Amino acid sequence: MFPSRLVSALGKVDLANNHSMDFDGTDDYVDIGKAYNGVKSISFLLKVDDVTSNTDYVLGLNDTDYISVVNGTVTLSGFSGGTNTIYVDSSQATTVDTEWHHIFITSTTARNASNCDLGRTQSNNSYNMVGNLDEVAFTSDIKTPADFFSDSVPLDLS
Repeated sequence: MFPSRLVSALGKVDLANNHSMDFDGTDDYVDIGKAYNGVKSISFLLKVDDVTSNTDYVLGLNDTDYISVVNGTVTLSGFSGGTNTIYVDSSQATTVDTEWHHIFITSTTARNASNCDLGRTQSNNSYNMVGNLDEVAFTSDIKTPADFFSDSVPLDLS
């Protein structure tokens, strides 16, 4: 979970469960702003509420690069150049259901998280994330899923 001093939460992101951010799909997002220029690995826990005929805008790195779930498929948009790999629960895959999943993305091309948002994208200003998000992390080098999770248990990132 992000400490409140690091983000400005707009809309009504529910943090009441004290375990994850709960987005209702209407006006929720977290504006992180400039996070880092040089992201090569992205890791987060995700639980979407609907995987049929639905698009959830999960994480926008900047005005063009974002991660979404389209009809149950984790999708990268704007991630041009290099090799991009998506892992779901430590296996190279893109399909999710409505349960919790560890999503892990690597890129051989450094990405600029210059205008980062959770629960929406800058490019279309869409707030369609309906579900939960937690343990979001960026690194400047290419990691493996095991660097963040061991036997489905989150590692201490402190």
